[in-house]
Amino acid sequence: ARAAAGAAADPLEGLDLAPLHRCLLVHSALGRAAHFLDYYRDNRRQQLASDLTPPANFLQAYEPFVAQVVGFFIVEDRVQRSAEALAAGGSGDAGWESAGAVLKA
Repeated sequence: ARAAAGAAADPLEGLDLAPLHRCLLVHSALGRAAHFLDYYRDNRRQQLASDLTPPANFLQAYEPFVAQVVGFFIVEDRVQRSAEALAAGGSGDAGWESAGAVLKA
């Protein structure tokens, strides 16, 4: 569905989370959901750490840097809303705190 005239389009409209949901379903069926969730959360923590590395010339590159950090949390929110099991169990708050500390520095 297209956004109404003047309304902002959903920037994640084309984001396909079906492969992620399939992985969770398969691992759950195999009795390995906890292993998959640990793996997923560890990879998201690593991605956030990578995204929080400020550019060498911050004043010239701050907009893409901030957009990348915000984008991480927008995608994470969408994932968590679509699959409650993938919610990071409080690590989302820690991620916000890390991001806030880096952006304040």
